[in-house]
Amino acid sequence: MIPIQARSQLHPKRPRESKENVNTSVRETIEHLRRVVEDHPDDSQKMFELAQFLQDAHNVQEASEYYKQGLAVDSSNDAARVDYSLCLFEMGRTKESLEQNMIVLHQDPKNAKACYNVGGIYANMGMRDSAEKYWSRVITDHPEGELAAKARGNTKKLSKLASSF
Repeated sequence: MIPIQARSQLHPKRPRESKENVNTSVRETIEHLRRVVEDHPDDSQKMFELAQFLQDAHNVQEASEYYKQGLAVDSSNDAARVDYSLCLFEMGRTKESLEQNMIVLHQDPKNAKACYNVGGIYANMGMRDSAEKYWSRVITDHPEGELAAKARGNTKKLSKLASSF
């Protein structure tokens, strides 16, 4: 499986992150943000902040709900929509994840993360040509970026896979 772009990268020397090893200060921050969101249900920024903490704490189900609520208030927040798409992808809701990234690309056709993610989703669906099309866009629009380097690598992997059949 080719990963789509995660918000944060794992450090190679850290133990594998999971819900069980989220530290106390993060849990306290999450609880505080839950109270703030409950008291201010129209504060999309706090909803997105809570969703990000939940996502980082590997609670993608709950994070996705806060992203969804926040996007209902502020539908123009492309960064939150891309993060929401990651939650959906991690929950196996591939079609919905693809739809969220396409909304971002409709609003911002050169959004590197959304474009990269669409390529990753298509690659995981076995749609090599479509994956390469979106990764090529990342490479063209952001040639020096980290995602362009990843897109180049993933395109090579797909080519090797295709030639081995």
